[in-house]
Amino acid sequence: MSSGLNLFSLLDRSKLCGFGTIALLKAAPIQVERNSVQIGDRRYERDYGVFFAYPRPKTTDNLIGVVGMTNEMMIRAGQQARYFVSGVTCPDYAIYGFDSLEKGFGGVVEAGYFDNFWQLRP
Repeated sequence: MSSGLNLFSLLDRSKLCGFGTIALLKAAPIQVERNSVQIGDRRYERDYGVFFAYPRPKTTDNLIGVVGMTNEMMIRAGQQARYFVSGVTCPDYAIYGFDSLEKGFGGVVEAGYFDNFWQLRP
């Protein structure tokens, strides 16, 4: 017998982190798929990683931190990233290639901030 609770009902009532797909973010201006990242009208294909913050649907005071990779190679490369380091500032979003392991910031292909309505700046 099920208690009727699931991850989504818990997320609706709390400030928990969830791990899994980004189906909750279908309206986000950044979409990550196998072998591609779509950001606005720009598409990056092959080996990319992305991270961004975006408002959680149906709330006004919570953000979701999204970390996505286009393939298994980038998942393995992304294990070196430190997303939650105290005192480090970062943009609202960043897209980086596999070469960021060698080039550091030189491997970032795009990074920036959303506008006041969480849309991409023109």
